[in-house]
Amino acid sequence: MKHLAAALPATVLSAAPSRGPSLRTTSQGPATPTRSGGKPAKARHRSACLADDAALESLPNIGPALAQGLRLIGIETPRDLIGRDAFVLYQELCARTGVRHDPCVLDSFMAAVDFMRGAPAAPWWHYTAQRKLLYGQAQGEALAPGGPDGTPRNGGTGRG
Repeated sequence: MKHLAAALPATVLSAAPSRGPSLRTTSQGPATPTRSGGKPAKARHRSACLADDAALESLPNIGPALAQGLRLIGIETPRDLIGRDAFVLYQELCARTGVRHDPCVLDSFMAAVDFMRGAPAAPWWHYTAQRKLLYGQAQGEALAPGGPDGTPRNGGTGRG
């Protein structure tokens, strides 16, 4: 996911982790309630993400960088993921940023979309095998076109 962070504006996070609930501020918006460690609290149930003002960062597997990537492609709230295709979102992000992102970004999108369909929260890596089955390996043309020789345009690791 390092490629996504490099392609997006910097987000300012607290340098020192907190020992209890605190606020996180970003250059993009107001303070957000957080849990211990300075990270936004994650929803455990889909209903917590259905509010109109729910933050993307409240979704399991979606941190500040992936949330910013989703915003780049028009996803503003978790509700916007309902009925969406994670693979299409991944392709839109790659096209919008001009970078072939790490396949774990697709895994994270799959986890978030599945969660918004009503599935229990699961770590993004639980979607890796499904992604490989559906879309192929990291170097596969199915994920994103590379250069003329098939290599990723961004010098990707080929992991996945």
